[in-house]
Amino acid sequence: MENYLTIFREVRSLLEQEGYSNDTISSNYEEIFKNLSPNELTFQQLMVEYLSEFNVKSMDYIDQHYWTNGIRVRRYNDALIVTDVIDDLQFVVGDEIVALSGDPLSDLAERYQKLLFNEPAERQDWHPILRKQSSAKVRRSDQYYDFDLHVYDDNRGLDVIQHDQYTEVVVYSIDMLQRYLHEPAERLLIDLTAAYGVIPDNQIDWMAEQLARTEFVMLVDAMTKGSAERLADSFAGRGRLVGRETYGQAQPLKKVALGNHFFIYSAYKDKTVLPDVMVELSESSFLQDDIRQVGRFELMNRLSNQ
Repeated sequence: MENYLTIFREVRSLLEQEGYSNDTISSNYEEIFKNLSPNELTFQQLMVEYLSEFNVKSMDYIDQHYWTNGIRVRRYNDALIVTDVIDDLQFVVGDEIVALSGDPLSDLAERYQKLLFNEPAERQDWHPILRKQSSAKVRRSDQYYDFDLHVYDDNRGLDVIQHDQYTEVVVYSIDMLQRYLHEPAERLLIDLTAAYGVIPDNQIDWMAEQLARTEFVMLVDAMTKGSAERLADSFAGRGRLVGRETYGQAQPLKKVALGNHFFIYSAYKDKTVLPDVMVELSESSFLQDDIRQVGRFELMNRLSNQ
């Protein structure tokens, strides 16, 4: 308990140094940590809730070891659409999660408004909320299923897919893109729509320099976060970004190791990146890879004009 309280006080001090101060909220959470003995997961979730009180997307408190529920989801109307199955094979792409731990999604959306930053449904990141849950009610066609939710390590870094005229690089961990760019292909489709991670700005600048030597198109979306978002911002307005408005962490980010977690924050206000080619959202967008289709078209146009 004392260790968690010490960490909380250190985060509070760092926030106050950046001008984020709310004595009432901070004192309330300090009392919580004085009187509770949370486990690692509970502590991390409480810290995320505390940071959400400041309504700044650039603040986060994450595990040093990345893990997931084995699926990726996006909200559309009152359901979470499963857009990718990583490890939990009881799900299939296209499943609609309509309730979590017995609560309808509409109720959860109201309860977790702060964690969702009051964003429109299609821009909400539900993965931190999903990690809090024990079960999911799933609609598949006209059938309903109840699944227990599980925890998996996410060891994906990036996928490299060779095409006849270009190489597609699907990025999950931004530091793995940095490694790849030591010897990149000359024609690239860089997919940052699910990229995560925070690395120093000088490394982002180096990646931008490496990419500038290639012919590429970069894919972005509302779940493009952290240093991937900052990398995309390096090319804003140059005709290379395809997709939808990014998450909101495009400013320089600081990352501090505290216990088994990282505290991420910024001295600047939140900033998103707008793509040069905007892909409109529809109900089938998350299942048809519409951003990738438009990105391929734009890249082929650039290659044909060389």
